[in-house]
Amino acid sequence: MWVWWAQERKRRALRARRVAALRVTPEQFDTLSPAAFEDAVRDLFARDGFTARRVGGRNDQAADVLADDPATGRRWMVQCKHTRTGARVGVRVLYEVNGTREAHRAHEMVVVTNGGFTADARAWATPRRIRLVDREALRLWATAGRHITELAVVQ
Repeated sequence: MWVWWAQERKRRALRARRVAALRVTPEQFDTLSPAAFEDAVRDLFARDGFTARRVGGRNDQAADVLADDPATGRRWMVQCKHTRTGARVGVRVLYEVNGTREAHRAHEMVVVTNGGFTADARAWATPRRIRLVDREALRLWATAGRHITELAVVQ
């Protein structure tokens, strides 16, 4: 029991430090430009201990952020979809993301949006192991200090 309590205390302290380091509300995400949204996602990965860089722009091959996890040696390829209207990301975006896994030498593929995902997109992502971060998961990541690996799970 003592070991569990000590580990839980350590996890809570780490989460508090992450929240203090960077905190963005969903409403603040909504007001960002697409490029600033990509920067914020990059910064959240960095806050979680990744080495992250924004690569989005012309000819980005569906990658807006590349994040390397020094703890596991795994590369995360991130496609950011910013919306001002709460729109849902469709399956077409996932087709593009899935097709660039090799180009980025990515182990993990993730799509992050401040909106949502269509049912088709969710269903298509699961067998292809593409991680989805919707508005609620983004809120937990950015305001509650949850780690990306806790939120972007393959269903």
